[in-house]
Amino acid sequence: MSDIAALVEKYCAAWSEPDEVRRMSLLEGSFAQNGHYQDPTAALIGREALSDHIGAIHASSPGAKVEATSGIDHHNGHIRFTWHFVDGEGQEQIKGTDVCELSAEGHLVKIVGFFDPPPEL
Repeated sequence: MSDIAALVEKYCAAWSEPDEVRRMSLLEGSFAQNGHYQDPTAALIGREALSDHIGAIHASSPGAKVEATSGIDHHNGHIRFTWHFVDGEGQEQIKGTDVCELSAEGHLVKIVGFFDPPPEL
């Protein structure tokens, strides 16, 4: 489980990294080269596309960070955890849940993000 915790930590750090070179290094350690990423606003394939997406967010919200806000639930090659996105002034903007699939090499190969809270019945 410590490897998975380190993986999620690197992935969240990539979302918090404005420098393209450092961000790509963090993604190389956490997200598969041809991984799939989806959330309500984006559908991307590949490490470079995800890095570019994160870079665009930093351009519009300097100092923004993504931080894990839960432990990591793990079974059968899948994980989930909650997170929040805070702006450069530390104000929470979005909360969410990521459900991820792990590759055989131990990278995130598919990430499906949901913005919280879920809709009411």
